[in-house]
Amino acid sequence: MTEVTGTQLPRLQYGVFIDPPNYNPDTDTFTWIAGVEVTADAVPPEGMISYKLPQATYAVLGISRGEWWSCL
Repeated sequence: MTEVTGTQLPRLQYGVFIDPPNYNPDTDTFTWIAGVEVTADAVPPEGMISYKLPQATYAVLGISRGEWWSCL
């Protein structure tokens, strides 16, 4: 994501699934966002969007040095 300016931690990238309320995997589609944390005044490049993830508790899965780890 080198084309994104204002990144806070450029090596830390996120993949976020955004499911609609009452999500039914048999009939509903979902949205997947690949992103990075940016400064509040960052402007997304053409063809990209800005999305503010609401404050909540999330499950986090990551990969570090080729080994899977997870935490809550």
